[in-house]
Amino acid sequence: MSDRLSGYSARIPSGARSTASYSAGTASVRERTSIGGIASSANETAIAAATTADAAHEVGERRSPAEAAIASERAARTYGLTVIAGDVGDHPEAYTRFVAVAPYTRLDRGSETWRTAFSFVTDHAPGALHRAIEPFGRHRLDLVQLVSRPIPHKPWRYRFDAVLAGHPLDPVVRETLGEVQGLTRHLVVFGSYPAHG
Repeated sequence: MSDRLSGYSARIPSGARSTASYSAGTASVRERTSIGGIASSANETAIAAATTADAAHEVGERRSPAEAAIASERAARTYGLTVIAGDVGDHPEAYTRFVAVAPYTRLDRGSETWRTAFSFVTDHAPGALHRAIEPFGRHRLDLVQLVSRPIPHKPWRYRFDAVLAGHPLDPVVRETLGEVQGLTRHLVVFGSYPAHG
């Protein structure tokens, strides 16, 4: 889904100074917003919205020709905006993935390739992270993502959010996650999803 620069009128006047969007939406078009007449400058104001659709809704309600929204074409149509510039994103390889959350694990995984998202916390000690992820290498499981996140109100303490190739009901994945649980302070499996879904 590519972003569009949309406004109440078909042309943003040269005095326009506001762009509304979800924070990730604004960041993803920083270098190209001048395409629609809103130059990235000290005079521009980015207005935060909860989602890109909310941004389109807010700009549509205010009906100000000096404002534009970074949102999908569908959101622009829904809220009565005119698309001023299409595909204004800086990174064409970027995309949004939507996740459906359910209180159960799917058993009908068939022959699809799956990903499993999980999070863990290690001791704050030398080698703790290495010990925690070593079972993945030993069992030849691909750890496709590993990101450290600070734990709020605990200086120098981190949790690690990760994604591995496999389903939690695969015997090797189940065994490996069990090992990792024994090597960490806390481990939680968020769920799984088709890798190419």
